[in-house]
Amino acid sequence: MNKPTREELEAQSSKLTDAVMTCVSKVEELQAQVKQLAAENAALKDFISTQCFVYDAKGHEGDAEEARPSTPATDAILASLHAEGVDMLAAHHQSIVDKLDGDSLFGDGIREHSSIAAAATHFAAQLRSKSEVRHD
Repeated sequence: MNKPTREELEAQSSKLTDAVMTCVSKVEELQAQVKQLAAENAALKDFISTQCFVYDAKGHEGDAEEARPSTPATDAILASLHAEGVDMLAAHHQSIVDKLDGDSLFGDGIREHSSIAAAATHFAAQLRSKSEVRHD
């Protein structure tokens, strides 16, 4: 069995790189679609909760919130998106801490930003725990 030449390996590597980039692009496209669907579902849930009413057989009005179906996948996606935003806040404050590190003039600022970053990281973890789809 012959060893592949350098050119053959480079051609294979190029093909694999192209395939991976195509997959990455498709995953990013699908992630964007999931975010759009989650936003639409959240708007629909809000509309149902605030604008819709149900009536029983006798014509008595009730709250649609009680009749609204559960949407665990939508709830999980929204919690994950919220956690992403909180992670961005934590990263922003951590970057400030990193820039100020060691500067005695900004010691209080470092502590404040460090506290915000830690609290945001903790809160993002709480949100993420809600983002796990539960099938009750």
